[in-house]
Amino acid sequence: MKIIPVISASLTTVLFAMPTPAHAKTAYLSCVTNDPAWRPPLTIVIDEDRGDVRVSGATASGSSPNPKFNPESVVFGFAGRQFTVNRVNLSLTTEDLSFFGQTYTGVCKLSAPPKRAF
Repeated sequence: MKIIPVISASLTTVLFAMPTPAHAKTAYLSCVTNDPAWRPPLTIVIDEDRGDVRVSGATASGSSPNPKFNPESVVFGFAGRQFTVNRVNLSLTTEDLSFFGQTYTGVCKLSAPPKRAF
């Protein structure tokens, strides 16, 4: 009978110790980079509550699988690149994940969300 209270207390500790989302507002970024694959306009939408990052550029657009949200940065892969957006200074780094593996830099600025009719 002593096992049940110990298990119950341990389960409660585990449940309350689990990380929770930061409940940050969706960030709309307009970015410029020297990466030849991503010429302007490059738009990145970061929705931490949904665990989603969407990228839209002149040549490709879509969602990134499994983005990593850290206190200082957001890291995600898309279209053969690893993107890192610095949360503090809004710098952008893209790394070519192919054989050549070059790293490119850029900068982002916050932009207004798109206006919608409905």
